[in-house]
Amino acid sequence: MTNKLFKHFWESNWTIYVWFWAILCLMVIGGWVLQVTFLGEWIRLRDDIDALPFGFWSYLDQAPKWFLFVNGILFTTIVMPALIKHGISRRSFFHASLRKGLTVSVLFVAILIIANLLEFGVARWLGETLIFRFSAQDVWVNPVFNAVKLYLDMLLIFIAGWLVGLSFYHKGWLRGIVYSIVALAPFFLIHFIGQSENVHVAALGSAAMIAAYVVSTVLLCLWARRMVSRVAVR
Repeated sequence: MTNKLFKHFWESNWTIYVWFWAILCLMVIGGWVLQVTFLGEWIRLRDDIDALPFGFWSYLDQAPKWFLFVNGILFTTIVMPALIKHGISRRSFFHASLRKGLTVSVLFVAILIIANLLEFGVARWLGETLIFRFSAQDVWVNPVFNAVKLYLDMLLIFIAGWLVGLSFYHKGWLRGIVYSIVALAPFFLIHFIGQSENVHVAALGSAAMIAAYVVSTVLLCLWARRMVSRVAVR
């Protein structure tokens, strides 16, 4: 049943993913059209800048994370009750949903890597000097670490979305707000630590950050599993 449910999740959502990425791609294409035309020159003169400091995908790479966050909320507030009412077990729902989160995060990271590569190539071709998530100027910077971090980022926010949806659905508004803050805390805390300029925090290195992601993801996953097994479907 878990395999059939996992397949059903993909079949019912792939068109939404196509539309989502198509819109983002159109936004990037539009941005580059502005960048290389007289409109781009007017914007640079108006704002007194030589060029955009970052590639357009660097501005948009947060969008897939919050898309998955909303997806996680909808999974536990709309999809789960409907499936359980039709005889699907909570265990099957949990495992199929987790597999969906694991695989869709891989897909989204792969798309972002390819998109960054293409934009990097376009920038080189047009003689633009921009900074990308995976590169600084012409040097690729920790591509494996950045890809793994991006993947864990997406998986963590997807599971946080699960918990936010479960909290409001199962616990009501007041406790839902408190539970949601707890569910989102690891995501924001890791980002805060990662951007810290404190020398002691920076000394922890990339391995510690990946470990923090893994521990947070596992703990939230166990919490979500416990809540799914106890939630009363209305």
